[in-house]
Amino acid sequence: MQRCAATGQRLWRGTVVAMVLGVLALTCQAGTLRAQDFDLSFAVYFDPSGSLGVDDMVQAEFVPVTSSFGGGFTDAAYWLRVSVGAGDLPPLRLRFRPSTIDSITLFSPLPDGGKKLSQAGELMQRSADATDDFGWYAFAIDPFRGQTPYYVRITTASPGAIQVSVVEQDLSSREDLRSAAWTSAVLALQFLAIVLVLSRLDPFGNLLDFMFLAMQTSFLVFFFSGSAAMAALHSD
Repeated sequence: MQRCAATGQRLWRGTVVAMVLGVLALTCQAGTLRAQDFDLSFAVYFDPSGSLGVDDMVQAEFVPVTSSFGGGFTDAAYWLRVSVGAGDLPPLRLRFRPSTIDSITLFSPLPDGGKKLSQAGELMQRSADATDDFGWYAFAIDPFRGQTPYYVRITTASPGAIQVSVVEQDLSSREDLRSAAWTSAVLALQFLAIVLVLSRLDPFGNLLDFMFLAMQTSFLVFFFSGSAAMAALHSD
């Protein structure tokens, strides 16, 4: 009995350590690129009423941000201003997460002074020029020197902060592949933990083992149900 308990404790600790290391590695390798890396700058304006339009943003007082802002249960709207610097920029993808953002509307400046509308989000019909990136809502942009700002209107009822990043279009597939590989590694650890618990421990006779099994199973159900929901939304 003592030997079984000791084995269970070692297995518990080893699996937890492996999961933590995997998550840390995923976080480090998938760090968001900042606007400054591409001679862009981000700034945010909070619209409590959610009634303002893009024309109102010209005189709005924006607050500079780097890669995250907002979040919380609110009916307000966030406006993100993406200003282009003086440098030469490659074609980029402007990306947002989490996947629970209700609506994202991008107003891209046109040479004639007008604006092109693109949209994505959990509650929005995705426009044709919105792209699918791994874990991100994304838009292809091709900024040029001296261009007027891009504006993005965002609404979300999610408690989490909104993250924004930019990545070169030519490198986006590579970034997505790396993120997918690391996510697969974390999921493999989850499956391994479940197999080891069922084969080596006694989840139906030991409360600690049962809690560990329930935690792993709940994570997998949450992950795959969320992925299926996102796939269904993107196919609409």
